[in-house]
Amino acid sequence: MSNREFYQALGIKKGDPLTLMQIIQIAQMRTERENRRRLGSDKAVNQPGSLDQAIVRAVNSLDPANDHHWTAAGLPAMKPIAEIVGSATVRRVHIARLFPDLSRPSAEDKP
Repeated sequence: MSNREFYQALGIKKGDPLTLMQIIQIAQMRTERENRRRLGSDKAVNQPGSLDQAIVRAVNSLDPANDHHWTAAGLPAMKPIAEIVGSATVRRVHIARLFPDLSRPSAEDKP
């Protein structure tokens, strides 16, 4: 996809003064809106058994002392999350949306 096609897909006009972060946020919002449209309801995202709730449970179950659960940058590793959730469709953007400021806690922080 070319830059022009990308901007057109996002509905951004030439000359719009947007930062890269704004473009990413627009893309995420449109993706979420499309996902809600496909699910048929805004409520489906937060219902029991939803992907969001499964991701929250998975992230909360990560062990701060286990290096396999975290990246070198202190972010949750995707493989254990996908295994716990039972879905390979989990993406970093899902985790970032649910836990925008998450970083690896120290082992002492985990009860």
